[in-house]
Amino acid sequence: MWLTKNQSYVEDKIVGLLGYFKDITQEGREQHYLETLAYTDSLTGLHNRRAFVRTIARYEDEYERNRIDFSLLFIDINGFKKYNDTYGHSFGDEVLRRVAACIRRVTGYTGVACRIGGDEFVIIHQDRNQNYIKDAENKLHQAVAEIESIQKRSCKLELAMGRAVYSEVNDREELLRFADQRMYLNKQKRR
Repeated sequence: MWLTKNQSYVEDKIVGLLGYFKDITQEGREQHYLETLAYTDSLTGLHNRRAFVRTIARYEDEYERNRIDFSLLFIDINGFKKYNDTYGHSFGDEVLRRVAACIRRVTGYTGVACRIGGDEFVIIHQDRNQNYIKDAENKLHQAVAEIESIQKRSCKLELAMGRAVYSEVNDREELLRFADQRMYLNKQKRR
Protein backbone atom coordinates (compact mmCIF):
# COMPACT_ATOMS: atom_id res chain seq x y z
CA MET A 1 0.00 0.00 0.00
CA TRP A 2 1.25 3.47 -0.87
CA LEU A 3 -0.19 6.64 0.68
CA THR A 4 0.20 10.32 -0.09
CA LYS A 5 -1.42 13.21 1.80
CA ASN A 6 -1.41 16.99 1.98
CA GLN A 7 -2.93 19.19 4.63
CA SER A 8 -5.41 21.91 3.73
CA TYR A 9 -4.91 25.19 5.64
CA VAL A 10 -7.17 28.15 6.34
CA GLU A 11 -5.47 30.99 8.23
CA ASP A 12 -2.59 28.76 9.35
CA LYS A 13 -5.00 26.21 10.72
CA ILE A 14 -5.29 22.65 9.36
CA VAL A 15 -8.86 22.21 8.23
CA GLY A 16 -8.52 18.97 6.33
CA LEU A 17 -6.41 16.39 4.59
CA LEU A 18 -6.39 15.55 0.95
CA GLY A 19 -4.77 12.32 -0.07
CA TYR A 20 -5.11 9.00 -1.74
CA PHE A 21 -4.10 5.38 -1.33
CA LYS A 22 -2.69 3.20 -4.03
CA ASP A 23 -2.66 -0.57 -3.75
CA ILE A 24 0.78 -1.69 -4.98
CA THR A 25 0.19 -5.37 -4.28
CA GLN A 26 -0.18 -6.13 -7.99
CA GLU A 27 3.04 -4.24 -8.80
CA GLY A 28 4.83 -6.33 -6.16
CA ARG A 29 3.46 -9.52 -7.67
CA GLU A 30 4.54 -8.46 -11.13
CA GLN A 31 8.02 -7.59 -9.86
CA HIS A 32 8.29 -11.00 -8.15
CA TYR A 33 7.08 -12.73 -11.32
CA LEU A 34 9.66 -10.93 -13.48
CA GLU A 35 12.43 -11.77 -11.03
CA THR A 36 11.35 -15.41 -11.02
CA LEU A 37 11.47 -15.46 -14.83
CA ALA A 38 14.93 -13.91 -14.84
CA TYR A 39 16.45 -16.47 -12.45
CA THR A 40 14.53 -19.69 -13.19
CA ASP A 41 15.08 -22.24 -15.91
CA SER A 42 11.70 -22.48 -17.63
CA LEU A 43 12.05 -26.18 -18.53
CA THR A 44 13.16 -27.63 -15.19
CA GLY A 45 12.08 -25.04 -12.64
CA LEU A 46 15.59 -25.02 -11.17
CA HIS A 47 17.65 -21.87 -10.92
CA ASN A 48 19.24 -20.87 -14.25
CA ARG A 49 22.78 -19.82 -15.16
CA ARG A 50 22.09 -16.20 -14.17
CA ALA A 51 21.03 -17.32 -10.69
CA PHE A 52 24.09 -19.58 -10.52
CA VAL A 53 26.44 -16.67 -11.25
CA ARG A 54 24.68 -14.50 -8.65
CA THR A 55 24.77 -17.27 -6.02
CA ILE A 56 28.39 -18.22 -6.53
CA ALA A 57 29.42 -14.55 -6.32
CA ARG A 58 27.52 -14.25 -3.03
CA TYR A 59 29.19 -17.40 -1.66
CA GLU A 60 32.59 -16.17 -2.83
CA ASP A 61 32.05 -12.88 -0.96
CA GLU A 62 30.97 -14.82 2.14
CA TYR A 63 34.14 -16.90 1.91
CA GLU A 64 36.30 -13.77 1.69
CA ARG A 65 34.54 -12.13 4.66
CA ASN A 66 33.92 -15.06 7.00
CA ARG A 67 35.87 -18.01 5.58
CA ILE A 68 32.71 -20.06 5.10
CA ASP A 69 33.76 -22.53 2.43
CA PHE A 70 31.48 -23.91 -0.27
CA SER A 71 31.44 -26.87 -2.62
CA LEU A 72 30.25 -27.29 -6.15
CA LEU A 73 28.96 -30.52 -7.64
CA PHE A 74 29.01 -30.51 -11.45
CA ILE A 75 26.46 -32.93 -12.98
CA ASP A 76 26.07 -34.18 -16.54
CA ILE A 77 23.65 -36.77 -17.97
CA ASN A 78 25.60 -39.56 -19.65
CA GLY A 79 24.39 -40.25 -23.20
CA PHE A 80 21.87 -37.42 -23.21
CA LYS A 81 22.45 -36.62 -26.90
CA LYS A 82 21.60 -40.23 -27.79
CA TYR A 83 18.21 -39.93 -26.05
CA ASN A 84 17.49 -36.64 -27.81
CA ASP A 85 18.53 -37.96 -31.23
CA THR A 86 16.75 -41.32 -30.86
CA TYR A 87 13.45 -40.29 -29.27
CA GLY A 88 13.20 -36.58 -30.02
CA HIS A 89 13.43 -33.35 -28.10
CA SER A 90 10.22 -33.79 -26.11
CA PHE A 91 11.70 -36.99 -24.70
CA GLY A 92 14.97 -35.18 -23.99
CA ASP A 93 13.03 -32.41 -22.25
CA GLU A 94 11.30 -34.98 -20.06
CA VAL A 95 14.68 -36.54 -19.19
CA LEU A 96 15.89 -33.10 -18.10
CA ARG A 97 12.75 -32.50 -16.02
CA ARG A 98 13.01 -35.90 -14.31
CA VAL A 99 16.70 -35.48 -13.50
CA ALA A 100 16.00 -31.94 -12.25
CA ALA A 101 13.29 -33.32 -9.95
CA CYS A 102 15.84 -35.77 -8.50
CA ILE A 103 18.35 -32.97 -8.05
CA ARG A 104 15.73 -30.76 -6.36
CA ARG A 105 14.70 -33.59 -4.02
CA VAL A 106 18.31 -34.39 -3.05
CA THR A 107 19.31 -30.75 -2.64
CA GLY A 108 16.33 -29.83 -0.48
CA TYR A 109 16.61 -26.46 1.21
CA THR A 110 20.28 -26.62 2.13
CA GLY A 111 21.90 -26.28 -1.28
CA VAL A 112 21.28 -24.35 -4.48
CA ALA A 113 20.52 -26.40 -7.59
CA CYS A 114 20.93 -24.86 -11.05
CA ARG A 115 20.67 -25.92 -14.65
CA ILE A 116 23.53 -24.07 -16.30
CA GLY A 117 22.92 -25.27 -19.85
CA GLY A 118 21.96 -28.28 -21.94
CA ASP A 119 22.21 -31.33 -19.71
CA GLU A 120 24.59 -29.71 -17.24
CA PHE A 121 23.55 -29.00 -13.69
CA VAL A 122 25.32 -27.84 -10.53
CA ILE A 123 24.63 -27.99 -6.84
CA ILE A 124 26.33 -25.36 -4.69
CA HIS A 125 26.46 -25.75 -0.95
CA GLN A 126 28.12 -23.77 1.83
CA ASP A 127 30.18 -26.31 3.75
CA ARG A 128 29.58 -26.32 7.40
CA ASN A 129 29.54 -30.09 6.88
CA GLN A 130 32.06 -31.33 4.30
CA ASN A 131 30.10 -34.54 3.76
CA TYR A 132 27.01 -32.85 2.31
CA ILE A 133 28.19 -32.87 -1.32
CA LYS A 134 29.45 -36.46 -1.07
CA ASP A 135 26.10 -37.54 0.38
CA ALA A 136 24.21 -35.57 -2.28
CA GLU A 137 26.25 -37.28 -4.98
CA ASN A 138 25.42 -40.76 -3.63
CA LYS A 139 21.73 -39.95 -3.16
CA LEU A 140 21.53 -38.49 -6.64
CA HIS A 141 23.02 -41.61 -8.24
CA GLN A 142 20.41 -43.64 -6.34
CA ALA A 143 17.49 -41.38 -7.24
CA VAL A 144 18.30 -41.32 -10.95
CA ALA A 145 18.85 -45.10 -11.00
CA GLU A 146 15.24 -45.49 -9.82
CA ILE A 147 13.95 -43.91 -13.04
CA GLU A 148 13.01 -46.93 -15.13
CA SER A 149 10.89 -45.42 -17.88
CA ILE A 150 10.08 -42.08 -19.44
CA GLN A 151 7.13 -41.56 -21.75
CA LYS A 152 6.46 -45.33 -21.60
CA ARG A 153 9.95 -46.10 -22.89
CA SER A 154 12.39 -48.14 -20.88
CA CYS A 155 15.22 -45.91 -19.80
CA LYS A 156 18.36 -46.30 -17.69
CA LEU A 157 19.84 -42.92 -16.87
CA GLU A 158 23.31 -42.38 -15.46
CA LEU A 159 24.99 -39.23 -14.27
CA ALA A 160 28.60 -38.15 -14.29
CA MET A 161 29.52 -35.91 -11.38
CA GLY A 162 32.56 -34.05 -10.18
CA ARG A 163 32.98 -32.02 -7.03
CA ALA A 164 35.36 -29.30 -5.95
CA VAL A 165 35.73 -27.13 -2.86
CA TYR A 166 36.30 -23.40 -3.18
CA SER A 167 39.21 -23.32 -0.72
CA GLU A 168 41.11 -25.68 -3.06
CA VAL A 169 41.38 -22.95 -5.68
CA ASN A 170 40.06 -19.60 -4.33
CA ASP A 171 38.65 -18.69 -7.73
CA ARG A 172 35.19 -19.37 -9.15
CA GLU A 173 36.41 -20.13 -12.69
CA GLU A 174 38.96 -22.59 -11.33
CA LEU A 175 36.28 -24.12 -9.09
CA LEU A 176 34.13 -24.80 -12.15
CA ARG A 177 37.10 -26.10 -14.11
CA PHE A 178 38.15 -28.48 -11.31
CA ALA A 179 34.63 -29.83 -10.84
CA ASP A 180 34.20 -30.19 -14.61
CA GLN A 181 37.52 -32.07 -14.97
CA ARG A 182 36.63 -34.39 -12.11
CA MET A 183 33.25 -35.04 -13.70
CA TYR A 184 34.91 -36.09 -16.96
CA LEU A 185 37.35 -38.34 -15.07
CA ASN A 186 34.38 -40.00 -13.35
CA LYS A 187 32.65 -40.33 -16.72
CA GLN A 188 35.73 -42.09 -18.13
CA LYS A 189 35.82 -44.51 -15.16
CA ARG A 190 32.19 -45.51 -15.69
CA ARG A 191 32.69 -46.48 -19.35
